[in-house]
Amino acid sequence: MEQALEYIIFRKTIGNYTLIRDITPAEVDAIRTFRKIDAKIKPDMTESEIQQLYMDNREYAGVGAEGTRVRAKTAKPLIKKLKEAGENRLLLENGEYIVNYHGKEYWTNENNVWKKEKVEGIGIAIPNNAIFDTDLTEKQRKEIADQTEKERIANLSSEERQKEKRGRLLSVFHTAKTKAEEAEFLGEEFDKEAWLREQKDEIERIYA
Repeated sequence: MEQALEYIIFRKTIGNYTLIRDITPAEVDAIRTFRKIDAKIKPDMTESEIQQLYMDNREYAGVGAEGTRVRAKTAKPLIKKLKEAGENRLLLENGEYIVNYHGKEYWTNENNVWKKEKVEGIGIAIPNNAIFDTDLTEKQRKEIADQTEKERIANLSSEERQKEKRGRLLSVFHTAKTKAEEAEFLGEEFDKEAWLREQKDEIERIYA
């Protein structure tokens, strides 16, 4: 397979950054190339010699506004870097990388307080202690859920808090009654008062 002598670098601009989005071999314009070499072809030339003449005089098709034609020695190192960029890096037109976490959400924990952040642009690094949703442990998920619930309750009005608290107390009361009846039917032991006391203390703590 013939090696491309020239390539097209396609760029795109995001904010203040100009990125390389793709690099492809330049397309040869066969018609223009044959017109160029027509006068140079001699009757005694072999097919191989004509082919070499064609290769040495290739004319390339035009490129759009986003494309720039470059020589292979310029393109190949950039092609390698583009392939090695990975999921969270983008390649700048100068051949340097910038990080890309655009649109991704992560959690951080400072002084036992969880905070969720979202990256709103490219070139923005995330903190060393950032944890993506998929990397949270079960313990961390529970901490976040507990914190979220605590914050929700804190934002309730006094009337809303009392109403919700009453509803939860009545719910555990009815649950205790059901558990006691089931235990009696099955001949099992169930300390209804102790269970109710434990549940009530937890609800009191939550809505304190």
